Amino acid sequence: MRHALGPTQPKFATLFTHTTHQVAEIEHGVANPSAERLQKIARAFGSSSNSCR
Repeated sequence: MRHALGPTQPKFATLFTHTTHQVAEIEHGVANPSAERLQKIARAFGSSSNSCR
């Protein structure tokens, strides 16, 4: 989703108080955000957390 909408990893990390490393881990399936964090990210991109599954 991040790639399609354009923010870089550092910008995305700053928006959601993650480190760039944490963003990379989430994107590569190494780490999973909490349900609450996933909802916040989805809302920021005008989506629902259901579309992120």
